[in-house]
Amino acid sequence: MKHFARLMLLTLGLGVVVVVVSSFPRPAAAAPSDKTVTIDPTQLPLPVTSAGQPFQTSLCAGLGVCPPSVPSIYTVPSDRRLVIQFVSGNCVTAGPPNRLRVGIGAFFGGTGADFPFPLSADPFGSGEINLAQQTLIYADPGSVVLLEVGTGGYSGASAVCTVSLSGYTTTP
Repeated sequence: MKHFARLMLLTLGLGVVVVVVSSFPRPAAAAPSDKTVTIDPTQLPLPVTSAGQPFQTSLCAGLGVCPPSVPSIYTVPSDRRLVIQFVSGNCVTAGPPNRLRVGIGAFFGGTGADFPFPLSADPFGSGEINLAQQTLIYADPGSVVLLEVGTGGYSGASAVCTVSLSGYTTTP
């Protein structure tokens, strides 16, 4: 019984401390100011490369007709390495969209890899499938980056996808 009484006394004491501390006034929030804040880009957590050049392009592929001005592959310049940081786009489909697979194929270190992206169907039932994904894909100088579109072999499905890639190129 003695241990129970001590435990109850300790619990009661902690409860009193919590109530007292919670009744202390809290500091007021700082009022907004009209001061301009300058951000030093070298202090950002993002990698800053002195040799990096911004990059963006669009690719189109699928089981259908793409605009003639939009290729399905991009050839990395022979003196640059490509770093893809963001991919976004949409696909127009006919047939079951759950069979659709969209990805980027790239070569880095002489090894090819496929990078499929998560897709989301248009909630209004238009037959469009959208994608937007932050990523980090590297491609060797002189290699090709290609848009891959597949329907899982389903003969009743078709899709044409246009995807935009952005990132930067750097010296190898």
